Amino acid sequence: MSTDLLRRTVRHPLTEQMLRPLPPETIVVQVTGTLTAAEFSRLNELLLGSPAVEFRVFAEYGDEGPADLDFLRHMPGLRSLHVGLPEVRDIQGLAVVADSLVSLRLGRVTRKTSLMPLAGFTVLEEFACGGAFTDFETIADLESLREIAVVAVAMPMLAALSFRGRIEVLSLFGPLKQTVLELPEGMRGLRFLEVERDTRLADIGAVAELPELELLALDCLPAVTGLPDLSALTRLERLEIFNLKRLADLRALRSAPALREVVVSRVPVPAAAVVDALAGTAVRAATITPDRSVRRFPLPEVGGTSRWRIPRIRRPAS
Repeated sequence: MSTDLLRRTVRHPLTEQMLRPLPPETIVVQVTGTLTAAEFSRLNELLLGSPAVEFRVFAEYGDEGPADLDFLRHMPGLRSLHVGLPEVRDIQGLAVVADSLVSLRLGRVTRKTSLMPLAGFTVLEEFACGGAFTDFETIADLESLREIAVVAVAMPMLAALSFRGRIEVLSLFGPLKQTVLELPEGMRGLRFLEVERDTRLADIGAVAELPELELLALDCLPAVTGLPDLSALTRLERLEIFNLKRLADLRALRSAPALREVVVSRVPVPAAAVVDALAGTAVRAATITPDRSVRRFPLPEVGGTSRWRIPRIRRPAS
């Protein structure tokens, strides 16, 4: 599918071509640099007609971009926002969309920035941010929150919080600053968990205590040498393992009673050993690389080795 259909990029000065109706395939409208107040208002009219489309504002190399989020006063009713402005100094402007914003992604910033402006958000279900943000207890207090993704956020700090919302999706991208995976209190209801890019994390036993888990994705965790017993994960249907360079044994796969799909790539376990680990299980689709001998294994392949995007559980726009 053409990227022009999926993503529309606009900039100052806005043209009628940039403001033409969005096709149903569009998932993001993005602004590079900044716009005038009137241009933000016109763009908001376009977005209100497609409430599932994400609005992204970012600064390319050489662009100044807005230093704050005050432009949001021209965008009432906005539902999905991605801020990619590393030099942004003030996010107080988010308050004007506190009753409409369902999805918020804050890119990494260059200085410590408080999340306190998110206090009082009423419908926010999906939140993502990079490092340097503070006051995470603010998002922990949001009862509407369902999905969290964090990059370079210290897990000991996050694990100490008690989340009021029913968190179902958690994405952790290192460094996590811990060797044993600790999850925040109240996250036993997780349905989807991915953990990526951490050199220190060695013990992932905490995943065995997530009875609602449906998907587990592990990527670039070089200190992990084994998987925990998965017998309590009676809903785990898909497991993805990428770049676990010290993983020596996959026999724990046999303990997962509901496992149906497995992707294993770039681990030091021979494909034949992976096949043996899956023997007698109910797995019906597997992709194992790079050893081509897996083709003798009588299972259809999962569609390539590319990551399966964690499904968004956000409710459709009313």
